[in-house]
Amino acid sequence: MALLSSSVTAWTATCNGVGSYTDLFTGSYRGFYEFVRQEKIKGSLLLRYFVAALETFEALCDKIVDHRAGDWRKEWRSLKGLTSPAWYASGENNTARQRLILGFNSPFYPNVLVSTSVFQEGVNLHMNCHQVHHYGIAGSPGDNEQRVGRIDRLYGCVNKRLATGGGELGIHYPYLAGSVDEDQVASFIERKHRVEERMDACLQSRFDSEYRPSSMVDWGQFLRKPLDHSAALVAAPSPAKFRRLREAGCGYKPQETHTFEDITEKLRNHLERACDPLKDKILEANSSQTSPKPLFVIDPLVERRETKRHQPIFATLGFSPRFSALSPDTAYVVSFSSPIANRANLEKVSLQNLNALISELSKRYPLVRVGIDEDVGNSHFYLSTRVNFPLFVRRGKMEWFSLYEVRMGLESIKQFSDELEAQLFHGRQDLTVAEISSSNISGPKPLPERFMSQRNIKRAEGAWSSVESELGQVEQLIAPLSKEQIHALLDQTAGSAKGADPALNLLRLNSRFPFVNFREKGAGEFEVQLNFPAGDFQDSERALLREWFDYVVGDRQ
Repeated sequence: MALLSSSVTAWTATCNGVGSYTDLFTGSYRGFYEFVRQEKIKGSLLLRYFVAALETFEALCDKIVDHRAGDWRKEWRSLKGLTSPAWYASGENNTARQRLILGFNSPFYPNVLVSTSVFQEGVNLHMNCHQVHHYGIAGSPGDNEQRVGRIDRLYGCVNKRLATGGGELGIHYPYLAGSVDEDQVASFIERKHRVEERMDACLQSRFDSEYRPSSMVDWGQFLRKPLDHSAALVAAPSPAKFRRLREAGCGYKPQETHTFEDITEKLRNHLERACDPLKDKILEANSSQTSPKPLFVIDPLVERRETKRHQPIFATLGFSPRFSALSPDTAYVVSFSSPIANRANLEKVSLQNLNALISELSKRYPLVRVGIDEDVGNSHFYLSTRVNFPLFVRRGKMEWFSLYEVRMGLESIKQFSDELEAQLFHGRQDLTVAEISSSNISGPKPLPERFMSQRNIKRAEGAWSSVESELGQVEQLIAPLSKEQIHALLDQTAGSAKGADPALNLLRLNSRFPFVNFREKGAGEFEVQLNFPAGDFQDSERALLREWFDYVVGDRQ
């Protein structure tokens, strides 16, 4: 937010003398928009922030309207139940507040929302509202700003109305002229004006709620009014000062990062070199899914005894905000995912056989994890295999995502997945690319806000060790896992999706956390692993994965 604020402030100062506009609201706004679009946004780090916002769109929706994107049917029923054009929110109807927020943010009823201080802060009411009426005077200027702040927010109704020239936020103080109402409004406005003047000058000020009759004298002069400065420039009361640093190397340089096209080309080159041109097909992934973003579909031909089988593998690019936040550089997650079974087919197999197969195959191909995604029960990605690699987009660091890693990861998931599918369904199922929808591919998803907000983390047990696999050396982190830890993780991430079977719950956890592999070690014993190819393991990759391991399974103090 500091970067966003400083960049926009600098652009505003630079744009201040560019062009002249006759309309106070729309002209200045559109002029600044064109100035930024043509001259500033390209190469700016702000573009990365907005890209990250789009990639975490579902989490933003969850925060704004307070329900998951997949729960729209339930929330639609809630909207249909709101039939009054005006309603109220107070301490007496706290159970209906979330429904009122959702309805008020929608184009439907209620159109007028009357509230006590319960909606003064911490809620978003800006999506379809552009007026606030203060029928009761706030106790302080801060409380007053909190009320206005419910609708004075980015990308809301006021922003949309700019397109038609009506982008004005209406702030009203209704009163009965000549009554105590006017006395209270006048006293508040006068003192609010005085406090704001002192705050702009960085001076402390006191504010009390005492009524002062003297404020009745021409109190309208203290109302803030927009100034028409189309004819002449207006000097800022506290202008930003930008020094030109003359010393070499002291100037600000935006971080140079690779583009989405660079990442796609890098992955394509690795896949073309890692795949057998006579047996494996590499296809472009045509999908509307954005998180994770499917890039390629690999259609390999797997020879098993005297038969030839298919094993579709989807290469995706995903983003986990919590994972990337542990690194000083932006880190994405490149994943190979292969579908195994939908919910209906999985219910037909023996869970004991499934657990035994996963345990045996994991020893031979430790890079591969198996997960259950409860959000895609009708898809064959309900039960799927995954291999994850970190990808740093800063220039000079994307090379760490190497051909060695791709070869080992691709061959591991191909052999693991085909053998798991063949033995699980006794050779009767052989999924092909044509049978798989590319719109429900499992991958990194934003973790719930409630997930382990504490940052004081005790390092998990275990250190990096080297283990042998069928395809080469693997670096491994491993730590024991108690039932209490499993239940805590499930409560914070799976919610109502958790079940009674501990093995299936571990697979549900694998679906929520990239890189980390939750496994049943033996009868009633559990462990968690993190595995990575030893042949090309960079120090920054090692440090980031260690931090992620501790973040997920380390003890909170």
